[in-house]
Amino acid sequence: MFAEVPLMMRRAISFLTIWISVILLAAFVVNRALLTQQKPFYVGVTFRGDNTQDAKLLVDRVKNYTNLFVLQSGPLMDNTTAVLEIGDYAVSNGLHFAAYFNTLNAAANGHMDRTG
Repeated sequence: MFAEVPLMMRRAISFLTIWISVILLAAFVVNRALLTQQKPFYVGVTFRGDNTQDAKLLVDRVKNYTNLFVLQSGPLMDNTTAVLEIGDYAVSNGLHFAAYFNTLNAAANGHMDRTG
C-alpha cells in the first residue's frame, strides 16, 4: 500500500513524522528541565512581640524547620537598632528576614515626612 503512494507524498509523510518526533522530543526535554528546577519556597513565622530577647528566642526555636522570619511588631517598628539586631540574628542563624512597617500607622503618628 505504501508503494502506491506517490514519491512526493512519501517524502511529505516522512518529513512530518520526523518533524513531529523532534517537537515531541524537544517538549519532553524542556518539560524535564523545568521540573528539575528548584524555586525557593519560604515557610516562616511572624514575631509580634515587644523586645529583642523574645525575638531571638523565637528564632532559636524555629530555625530548624523554617527559613523565614518576619518582624511585625508595632512597639519595635520605630526602633531601628532593635530591627537591625533581630534581622542580623535571624540571618546569622540561616533565616531570611523581612520587617513589616505599617506606613499608615506611621503617618497617623506623625513619623512620616509629609512635605513631599
